[in-house]
Amino acid sequence: MNLLNNKKNKLKPKPKPIKKNTISVIVPVFNDENRIARCIQSVQNQKYINFELIIIDDGSDDTSAQIADSYASTDGRIKVIKSKNRGPAAARNIGIKSSIGEFIFFLDSDDYLRKNTLVFLLDKIKAPNVDLAIGDFLITNGLCDSAEIKSKHTLKFSRTVTLNKSKINDYLNLYLDRPNKYPLFVYSWGRLFKASIIKENKLFFNEKLWTFEDVDFNFRYLIWVDKLIFVKNKIMNHTIDNISLSASMRLPKDPGSFFGFKQALKSLDFYLKKMKINNNISHTYVCYTIIQLIRLGFQYDRHNKKAILKLVRGCVRDEMLQKSLNHYTPFSDDSKIIPFLIKIRQPLILLYACKIRGRIRYKT
Repeated sequence: MNLLNNKKNKLKPKPKPIKKNTISVIVPVFNDENRIARCIQSVQNQKYINFELIIIDDGSDDTSAQIADSYASTDGRIKVIKSKNRGPAAARNIGIKSSIGEFIFFLDSDDYLRKNTLVFLLDKIKAPNVDLAIGDFLITNGLCDSAEIKSKHTLKFSRTVTLNKSKINDYLNLYLDRPNKYPLFVYSWGRLFKASIIKENKLFFNEKLWTFEDVDFNFRYLIWVDKLIFVKNKIMNHTIDNISLSASMRLPKDPGSFFGFKQALKSLDFYLKKMKINNNISHTYVCYTIIQLIRLGFQYDRHNKKAILKLVRGCVRDEMLQKSLNHYTPFSDDSKIIPFLIKIRQPLILLYACKIRGRIRYKT
């Protein structure tokens, strides 16, 4: 019996030792050969910090992996992991499982850090009872680095602030009203997480989601957060090739996962109930549906019209959406016709209304 137990123990992989004060920077890359070097260099240039850079090649068929390998060959802090193309959620999970840092920082391959980003965030998260440090950022047009746009965090935060549980919940009430205006928990990049919270509570990204996987992850992590710090300093540049592409999303293999916000809002609803917050997600559910419908309308063309029309038809048949409309109150700058067309179940007219709205919103 003891021999059998010994064999079982030998078969169990030993957990990777956590290195104190080390930050694991996790970068998924898919076909980004023109920008991955800039991303890597921005991490290499971080001073006064111990870090490991884990690059997960998500099945690229360009030279992204070779470029990453060339940096890894001369810098022992860089590790490149090859994977089949399974999306950013799966790639980040591979990075989490491979990481040894006390803290985790997610970074997209087309984005890049500013000077001393990591040591600055590390200093903030080491304050008493702080479990998350979030930095402000600039949006950069990938075609012209000088075209920098402020993040939407300026709507709420004019300075560095510490949010306790009560203030976090107050912010969530703002988010529930206008999720596209209060994006503190919309991204997983640009913030420092505690690896212990992620690993001990098995807070991996939902690999079934191709959209809103960041939102879903953040709300599950938030349950374990006592305090967070938002730092007003611009710690990184988030790249969007142009305004039009910010609305454009590659339709996943399962088009239904385009509406990943449904799972993300379930995670938010679980958080609200656990915190005993008397609010519901109905208004937000309608908001996100309209946002995604407008993005679908913006992308609608003769090549994808069948797939997109099928998604829109599924929306108008969504009973939760129909019920949620009873709790939806549009703001002055929101569309009034789109929720009306959803309510009367007119998918084709709805699609064209979303296409027009998309052209107006993204100025094409």
